[in-house]
Amino acid sequence: YHLLHPIVNLTRDADGTVTHVASHHETGMAEAYELYFLERMDSEERCLRLEHSVHNVLTDVILATRDYGAMRRKANDLSNALHHLREHSAQGVHRNQAEELEENAAFLRWLDEDNFVFLGYREYELATLNDTLHLQVAPESGLGVLSKLDDSAYREPVPISDIPGGLRERVLGGRSLIVTKTNAESTVHRPARMDYVGVKKLGESFEVQGEQRFVGLFTSKALSTPVASTPILRHKLKTVLDLDNAIAGSHDYKEITSIFDSIPREELFWADARQLHQEIRTIMNLTRERGVRLTVRPDPLARGLAAMVIMPRERFNAEVRQRIQEALTARLNASHVDYRLAMGEDDSQLRFHFFFTTDVLSLI
Repeated sequence: YHLLHPIVNLTRDADGTVTHVASHHETGMAEAYELYFLERMDSEERCLRLEHSVHNVLTDVILATRDYGAMRRKANDLSNALHHLREHSAQGVHRNQAEELEENAAFLRWLDEDNFVFLGYREYELATLNDTLHLQVAPESGLGVLSKLDDSAYREPVPISDIPGGLRERVLGGRSLIVTKTNAESTVHRPARMDYVGVKKLGESFEVQGEQRFVGLFTSKALSTPVASTPILRHKLKTVLDLDNAIAGSHDYKEITSIFDSIPREELFWADARQLHQEIRTIMNLTRERGVRLTVRPDPLARGLAAMVIMPRERFNAEVRQRIQEALTARLNASHVDYRLAMGEDDSQLRFHFFFTTDVLSLI
């Protein structure tokens, strides 16, 4: 019902006991206190659940702040390693691979320029045990909220053959860097599903050796940075324009760029350029046709589905959006949904961007 959060200047002795409460003109160690007024809870079980939840949240805060510098260094070390791999393998690396490595390295440096709140880090490695390839957490690799291994299914080696097909394919191949959302909501900084950055560990011959994973939250600065100034996204935009054979300065070129920039950043990061090109073309065609369309795209980590609903603005109201969301939630058996609204450049068209947390494999 109410929250008080005074900052008080205190002096403590070597044992931590408060010896003096300073007045506003005195010096001391500033300490923040928080007092919450809650509804009365007569159930001891509810009180214990609340106590447990508060303890978990404060533990996560301690872990994330304790390891914040170490996680930043991991991102920069990995950026340097990718740059080195690109330089060291210059003779044998394909041009597309070289560009991808450079963009990935630039993206990791960009994260550390006030564009990402680092909350957790963990490494996964591929190891051969008894002539069988296994995936496991690298010992002592966890930092921040990912330093707790109790929630990891790979704290003990798991045979690759036992991993679901979609995940197994992603572990062994596919893109070298993936940006998407976790299913877990952050307990630190702000209540939102955490952003996931997974970078494949590559050997000198580009063989996959595991994954280095960061979880955290993109900052408001990152989400408002123009696509042209964002590593990975600027390269995807160029690829989309190339796929369309768009002529620089033409109407289509400008419209594609405008639509691309209006799509939610998390979707831009994890969709590939061909998927984005198809969706942008769908949006452009429906602007002229004044129709309604639904597109669905699976998350690369098989944790849910992204759905885009396009419709004329005059057919939109809050009730329509709610009914669409409820219908899709029920059809997809989703446990959680995120929703964003985007508008066409001429205000004649609206787009709903949904992300449904659900079991994709059962729907394909």
